[in-house]
Amino acid sequence: AKLLLAEPADTKQPSPELDNSFFYGDENRRHLPVPREQLAAVAAGKVNRLSTLRQHCDALIWAINTAERHLVIVSPFISVRALQADNLPDLIKAAKLQRPGLRVTVYTDAYLDAPDGRLHTYTQSGRAALAQAGADVRIAAQIHNKTICVDDQVLLEGSFNWLSASRNETLARHEVSWFFRGPSWADYIGELVQEMESRVIQAAVV
Repeated sequence: AKLLLAEPADTKQPSPELDNSFFYGDENRRHLPVPREQLAAVAAGKVNRLSTLRQHCDALIWAINTAERHLVIVSPFISVRALQADNLPDLIKAAKLQRPGLRVTVYTDAYLDAPDGRLHTYTQSGRAALAQAGADVRIAAQIHNKTICVDDQVLLEGSFNWLSASRNETLARHEVSWFFRGPSWADYIGELVQEMESRVIQAAVV
């Protein structure tokens, strides 16, 4: 359904000013609260759109190099080729050495990399490389979101498979992700972690 601005009760025209709620569709007016501080974050330019392969790769590397307490990466697929292309295991290892309190949690789907019941070799190698670098690789059931959280300040979500997408400009698909930053996203980050944890079925590399 189309996302529309909330309308005043006495007119059918959309409100010219940002309200603190949106509704989906004209038929039911189901309201979705949007805190004003998040709308202010959009107005202040604290939301960015990523649409190129380089932007996505740079954002992932930036997240690894920036996180101080907890880096969360949700990637339903994992490929050692993607990890090696961006030198991700070494970056994670270096980040944990520089910031000993840093936790790196990777959530990946239990079944998408094993369509015939057997894990792809490149996935098995990728999961092992992440674990050896110090990441906590957590296997979850039926996840397909692609998300990065940096502490409680940054949330990236979109269509880019962070740990499996081809790094070849010719082969890479067009993907779009949104980059949100600021303290107003902390609750959403907390919800994301809870959602992922509720789906974990194995907290070890297989």
